Parts: sequence; C-alpha cells; structure tokens
Amino acid sequence: MLLPTLGHLLEAQLSSGTVNARLAALKSFVTHAAKRKLCVFRLDDIKSVKAQTYKDTRGISIDQFQLLIDRIDRTTVMGKRDYAMLRLLWDNDLRRAEVCGLDRC
Repeated sequence: MLLPTLGHLLEAQLSSGTVNARLAALKSFVTHAAKRKLCVFRLDDIKSVKAQTYKDTRGISIDQFQLLIDRIDRTTVMGKRDYAMLRLLWDNDLRRAEVCGLDRC
C-alpha cells in the first residue's frame, strides 16, 4: 500500500481542511503503530497546512447598513417586514438562512 505524501495531497488541490484532516488521521495511525512497536518512525514533525482565506466574509460597514436601512419605506407591510428582517440580521448577527427559517406565529 502506498501512502499519499503531503505533496500528493496538495497536488490533488484538496482544501487545507481536508489535507489537515487526512494528515491528522495518518499521524494518529502512525503514533498508535509506534506505541504497539509496529513501526519505528513518527510523524510529529509534519506541520499542518495553513488555511487560506478564499473570500471576504466581513460584510458591509455600519455606514453602508445605515444607508440601506434608511431607504426602506416602513409605511408599507413589505417595508416593515424588510426592516424587521434586516434588523434581525444585523442586531443579532444572524445568517440569512437563520432569519428565513424563523417560525412565523
């Protein structure tokens, strides 16, 4: 059986999380084998792959949010709904799916 090297994992263009999970599994396996005297080497010196940020998740600024919220017409039912949903998102740091999944009573 041929074990994949770190180079093989990176060449396969796997995410850093996948590479690190596989490395952790291999390290654990080899550590267990070494404790049982089934191998004479360890993988402790192999470091995890640094995660790379692939998109900006910071969101909009306070000023941008204020401009958005000020443009909502709160005299209409839809405007009141939109305002409430945006305030829920912003004030409670919720995700879109969390607000969409709320139970309407």
